[in-house]
Amino acid sequence: MNDSIRGWAISITAVAIAAMLIPAVVQAQSPTIRVSVPFEFHVGKVTLPPGTYMVQSKGAGNALSISDRIGHAATAITYAIPNSDPKSPSRGALKFKMYEGDQYFLSEVRWSGYSTALALEKSSPELKVGQVSDKPTTKTIAAK
Repeated sequence: MNDSIRGWAISITAVAIAAMLIPAVVQAQSPTIRVSVPFEFHVGKVTLPPGTYMVQSKGAGNALSISDRIGHAATAITYAIPNSDPKSPSRGALKFKMYEGDQYFLSEVRWSGYSTALALEKSSPELKVGQVSDKPTTKTIAAK
């Protein structure tokens, strides 16, 4: 095999290996924030106690994983929404909808440096509470 063909074969092999590694790198870099939540809250149909949680985007950005690493965890399907602030936030944050009776439902997650946030669909428990409660207020908790 002459040198130019060998060089070309090595280049193609290197590109193929890089293409296989890119998904693993992208998945490893999915955004994660750490947030201390001082109240009980709902994520989908799961109720989580107060605590410090790690929040991470999973998959292609349409799923959310939240865990306190001591057994309390939930996942939720999300959709991206544009950031209402034209500047990327300097800190990540969780946004909750609070209904009468101090019932908190996670509604949105923002990461620092990202121009979009992830919004959670209203769960069936939230829809039930919303039928008998006044309009919710919002509470935002910044990441550590």
